[in-house]
Amino acid sequence: MRRKDLEVTDFNEIVNFIDSSKVVRLGLKDDDYAYVVPLAFGYEVVNNKIILYIHSASEGHKIDLINRNSNIFVEFDNITRFYGITCEYNSVMAHGHVELVEGIEDKTHAYKLMLKHCKLEYNEINKIAECPAIVYKIILSDITAKYHE
Repeated sequence: MRRKDLEVTDFNEIVNFIDSSKVVRLGLKDDDYAYVVPLAFGYEVVNNKIILYIHSASEGHKIDLINRNSNIFVEFDNITRFYGITCEYNSVMAHGHVELVEGIEDKTHAYKLMLKHCKLEYNEINKIAECPAIVYKIILSDITAKYHE
């Protein structure tokens, strides 16, 4: 990171930045260009590791790219105030490795975290976990964060 004066290293603050983000942008390696997809997500912290959960249709370009290379990049950001030609913001960027979530219990856990983060309720969570959508787990590494007021 070039602007070390804006760097945030406190783990709890980084988690708060992620928590306040509504969307994660998933960067995947395509042949000639990067492929970036905005997604809703859920997350948890386990043993000081941030783990994201996303879901997807079972087919498509994103799935093809993940199957080709499960190493990805993620970005979160929050703009809290504009002033002049700049703004107050925070952002988090990280590498990640995508793993398929299998089994009803694990999928149910992931969906609960996604619904919680999106501030949604659904009483029939078990029916969601049985749907044909794919659920992925992404363990973050090499996390950097920035805050500018």
